[in-house]
Formats: sequence, structure tokens, C-alpha cells
Amino acid sequence: MPVLVQPPATLRNDGNIALSTPPTPGSLLVLVTGGFFGSLGSYRPQGFIRAAAWKSNDNNGVMFWIRRAVAGDSGSYDMSASDNQGAVLYEYADASGLFPVNGGGAAEDGHLFSFYAPPEPFDGKAVGMIVLTHDTTPGLYFYPRPGLTQDYMTPPSDSLNHPSVFGRITPEAVGAITGETTGGGLNNSAFGMAYLVGAPAA
Repeated sequence: MPVLVQPPATLRNDGNIALSTPPTPGSLLVLVTGGFFGSLGSYRPQGFIRAAAWKSNDNNGVMFWIRRAVAGDSGSYDMSASDNQGAVLYEYADASGLFPVNGGGAAEDGHLFSFYAPPEPFDGKAVGMIVLTHDTTPGLYFYPRPGLTQDYMTPPSDSLNHPSVFGRITPEAVGAITGETTGGGLNNSAFGMAYLVGAPAA
């Protein structure tokens, strides 16, 4: 089962996304991004490989990136795309890779959203990672439920487009993932989900 080594790092728009401490060599770094899809592919540090990408239209999308930590990694990485995006960076031990499972346009009903999180097929040895974004303000959040951890949401005070919300799920939370905006309607929301798979037994 993958083990989260330290609290995830977060970033809104351009800047440095920085873990609290340098990652351990061999750990898997997982970067989840959401926002303006047109430049989202360049919104990642050097050395990260794209593992999955989904969009609702050319304006809104999400991506998952991975990189194996090596000796000398600082844990601080530059992110720049000059557009409205957000990101969360995780460090996991005992992880072998990322398995994309579902993504695209989320179901919308006014200010409410939902999407389906399927069960993981890895005998309880995987962690679900989820992200959702939409075109305009306001921000987004997941409804609390057993097995769901919300790691970051664009602050409600943020006045820029393409806010996002990021989280993780355990088997308790599979099924319909639901939530809403912090005020106002949704606009072409896009979501993505992938399972972080544990390393094979020795």
C-alpha cells in the first residue's frame, strides 16, 4: 500500500511548489494539476512525466504527473504557465505507478457537481486521487464523507478563473463523489481520477 511520506504541497498559479522536506530518493512524486487546459501541459516542473489528462473542453482540464525522487532533490520545484491553474504535489513511499481510471466532464446541476469513482482493482493496495476544476469563479469543495480527504481547494477569496479542488479516497468513498461551488454556478467542470498503486510484494 502506498504510504504518504509528508503533507502534500500546494500552489495556485505560478511559483514554487515546495514540500516541507526534501523527498527520499526512490519515493514517487505525484503532481496533480487543474485549470486552463490550453497551457496546462507546460504547468509542471522539469523531469515530471505525464501519466493522465482529461478535459471538459479546451478551457478546462486536469492532469497527473509522476517522477521518481533522486538524491539531491530539494523538494522545491518551479511551476510557470502564466495562466490560471492550481497544483498539489505528493510524496509516496512503496508506490510503483499511477493507474488512470476515470475523467472528463463532471455532471452539473446549478452549483452542484458529481462524478463516479470506481472501485480499485488492486486488492486494497492503491490510493485514489481526485481533482476537479471549472471555468470561472467561485471555488469548489467536496462534500465530506468517510474515506475522502480534501487536500486543497482554491480559496473562496480568489478572484481568478479556473479554481480547483484536490483530494484522495480510500475504498470507503468509492461511488458518487459530490460537492458544490462556494457560491454561484458551475461552468464546464472537468474531473480526473487515478489510482496510485502499491509496490509489488518482495
